[in-house]
Amino acid sequence: MNNTAMLGKHVWDMIHRGDKIWVQMLRAKYYPHGGFLFCETKSGSFLWNSLCKALNVLQEGYVFKVRNGASSIWYDPWLFIGPLWKLVPFVQIHDTHLRVCDILAEQQWHLDDIRTTALPQQARNAILSCKIPRSNPTIPDVWIWNNSPTGVYSVRSDYVWLQEQTLMPSLNLPHVSWSWLWKLKIPENIKFLVWLIGHGLF
Repeated sequence: MNNTAMLGKHVWDMIHRGDKIWVQMLRAKYYPHGGFLFCETKSGSFLWNSLCKALNVLQEGYVFKVRNGASSIWYDPWLFIGPLWKLVPFVQIHDTHLRVCDILAEQQWHLDDIRTTALPQQARNAILSCKIPRSNPTIPDVWIWNNSPTGVYSVRSDYVWLQEQTLMPSLNLPHVSWSWLWKLKIPENIKFLVWLIGHGLF
């Protein structure tokens, strides 16, 4: 658990710090196209394999925050199911440049604007279940760490989240989102104490 939390700092860099030389080297070798979160985790160096193992654990802790909606609906992994182009046999030529903001108007999703007829129901459900974002043309879309009040990854917030993920299955506890708790501006040990009390473990 500690190792995963520490590696999580490097996973964050892989997602957000493309300016770092070591990130650029790994990207060029292992995933020249697309982002790290949904890349093909093929076997490689010890560092790469370690990062992929950490990513496999931490992936569910990330959420995509739509801001200006400039992300491609097909080629950017803005939904939890990954890039939509992987779910269709082909993307209709008129759809290739569609952005998230192009199918969002007046606080509603407009799937009729998508001409690709092979869009599966799974994809439609994922879009419709996506929380309607507050449009902000000056702030780009971004992946955030959902277990921190700032959206920025920290080892401490990851450790608390990993404890929750480990304890719930072993204790047969119902799956309840506690993201509201982790976002409170209170000490991390207090948050964990509240979580324990909430589950009757203290």
